[in-house]
Amino acid sequence: MAKAVDSSQNARGWQQFLVVVGIALILASAGLQLVISRFHSTTTVTKHARTTVTTTGPSAPPATLVTSVLAAGVISLFAAAFFSKINKIVIPGLGELDLDSQTAIAGKAAAATNDPETAKQLVKKTNDKVLSAVQKSPVMTTPTTDVINQAFQEAARDLGVDLPAGT
Repeated sequence: MAKAVDSSQNARGWQQFLVVVGIALILASAGLQLVISRFHSTTTVTKHARTTVTTTGPSAPPATLVTSVLAAGVISLFAAAFFSKINKIVIPGLGELDLDSQTAIAGKAAAATNDPETAKQLVKKTNDKVLSAVQKSPVMTTPTTDVINQAFQEAARDLGVDLPAGT
């Protein structure tokens, strides 16, 4: 049988990457804040008899830039800390990615066929059918096990894959 997808294989590498990115972003935000306070907050007032000359430095980048970079760094560190616990990613207004469902579909495909290319097609076709079912439903946001199983059966039938008993 084909090997099932193992999401724990590269977890350590991704965690290390997220830690490095998080630290780099936090340091970048600190550097931005230092640059802003050192070079962009200068005002010189010179008084000559009856006239006053005020010279200011170049305008500073917006404070939201510093805050956004800092927030991205903190989020990266949190993602690294809880990497093995994350099983669903939701972006409001855009969509969601349910990693448990993807693992279940990949495991079923690997158990159903010895051919990696057929397993890949089976996963893609099943994903398309699950997405279609979720989009048609006015209340379902996450596919149920029954929806996944039905989509898998239909995808296998469409591709002409003979499923072993119990799949």
